Amino acid sequence: MLLNRATLISALLFTIANGAFGAIPLFLLPWLTRILSPTEYGLVAMFTIMMQLFSAVTGLSVQGAVGIRYFKRDQIDFPRYVASCLTVLVASTFLVMATVIVTMPVLERLTMLPAAWIVAAIVVSSCQFVIQIQLAIWQSERAASKFAGLRLSQVAIDITASVSLVILLGYAWEGRPIGIMIASLAAALFALHRLSAKGWLRFPASREHMVDALWFGVPLVPHALGGMLIALADRFIITNFLGLAEAGIYTVAVQLGLAVLLLADGMNRAVGPWIFETLKKDDPATQIRVVRVVYAFLAIMAFGGMVAGVISYYLLPLIAGDAFSAAASFMPVIALGYAIGGMYLMMSNFVFYAGATARLAVVTMTAGLLNIGMSYIFVSRLGLQGAPYAFLAAQLLLFAGASLLAIRVSRLPWFGHTQMSA
Repeated sequence: MLLNRATLISALLFTIANGAFGAIPLFLLPWLTRILSPTEYGLVAMFTIMMQLFSAVTGLSVQGAVGIRYFKRDQIDFPRYVASCLTVLVASTFLVMATVIVTMPVLERLTMLPAAWIVAAIVVSSCQFVIQIQLAIWQSERAASKFAGLRLSQVAIDITASVSLVILLGYAWEGRPIGIMIASLAAALFALHRLSAKGWLRFPASREHMVDALWFGVPLVPHALGGMLIALADRFIITNFLGLAEAGIYTVAVQLGLAVLLLADGMNRAVGPWIFETLKKDDPATQIRVVRVVYAFLAIMAFGGMVAGVISYYLLPLIAGDAFSAAASFMPVIALGYAIGGMYLMMSNFVFYAGATARLAVVTMTAGLLNIGMSYIFVSRLGLQGAPYAFLAAQLLLFAGASLLAIRVSRLPWFGHTQMSA
């Protein structure tokens, strides 16, 4: 793949750091499931769901513009650009907060969370935005060690605080959200300090930069929301149809299955840069190589998902304990669903390379909305056993849509001949 040693080490550090952050629920699973009841675990799940949902709208996804505009920092006032993105965060967070306060009775009924924890989820999502800005700059600088240092420090604080609060201090389910908040606030404050100390942050904000960042970020909001609907809608429906205990049991299966997606994401991050570099050559021989690599990746993910499902069926009771053993029956379907989600990640590379993000957002939002309907129908008719099949169906729709779009917008010999871009 013509990757030098430094590039491979950087890719490994980025993958380990992001993988460790995504795997926090897996690290904590054996402890929390033996201390918290399924109902309490359901409350933890609802807090993380709300935190993830708010992250799609607080900041309006403009943090991604920082990493892109970094490469034009000699042509723009980059420190003011960063300040402008933070100003967008503040304004959008106040708007989200106002909306939440007005709709709080509805949100409390849907999530079964106390109002204070719903507000706390907004605060955490805002902190994550600040952290993402610093990480985006380090990723653009290829400062993998700094990137990994911040991410892994946040992971260490999160796990230490959560375990201490829940196990040692007896805070029950509230200890987990408090641990998340402590880690997020600490990492966000450090990120702000680094941005300021290195001269990457200068106020006042620029209206021109704010508009530019919004043009980049706002079109990505539907894509992010669609992804959230696919990932999280089933838990809302389970909570309101069956109860928090059932949501907690289902969440355990989802979090264990997440290991499959984390592995797929790591593989995709390793292969993705090579794909982009190869596509630039516009050479028929290398295009065939790309297609073969993609097909091999898809086959590995499909087979690996089935194997992981069988293994996790027997592994889950050992990891989570007797109170959550019912989740084992979902594992083959959940693991396969996440494997198909990894296949979607691979195919989406070609859509992003072609710049067809708006069309991908349509695919994602459509799959997300259909997932709501499927989850409602399957859960209402089959109970908790129906949720995994709705999840699997949504992942299949997402993968199929992204694949059709990738074939359409790329000029690769997917079927033995070159496809014309559209």
